[in-house]
Amino acid sequence: MCAGATGILCSHICIPVQKNTDIQHRGLDPEEPVTSSAYLCSFHDLEITAVFIDDLMQQPDQPDAEFMIVYETRSLRDTRDLLKSTTMDNAYAFADTTSHTRLWRILAEHALEQLDFLMADKAYVRCADYQVCMYVCMEWWRV
Repeated sequence: MCAGATGILCSHICIPVQKNTDIQHRGLDPEEPVTSSAYLCSFHDLEITAVFIDDLMQQPDQPDAEFMIVYETRSLRDTRDLLKSTTMDNAYAFADTTSHTRLWRILAEHALEQLDFLMADKAYVRCADYQVCMYVCMEWWRV
């Protein structure tokens, strides 16, 4: 994560801030704007964490989890929607075009829930989690 005074830049996603509006950019393509008075804290695994500093400063001795908010990027939301509405092959193709470790992990976990060990194995290989990949292979041969 690389944070600056005017936004967050992380590999191929940039989140500039302008007057209570955060607009995520994937390359040169802007995503939908998010209107918020929260200040950006971090960007990790396709999630943006922000804090309402004004509210936090009113009660600094009693911080509350409601002062924090987490936004998901469009690719993360789209992957979840694809897993609910289409085949895993379509979700695999989408994850392949976006190619982020978090998307591969979500696909692998969904495949395990569906007992699709071959797809889970392929997805865990793509997110380089070889220990889980070996476990999935052992379970696949057991079935």
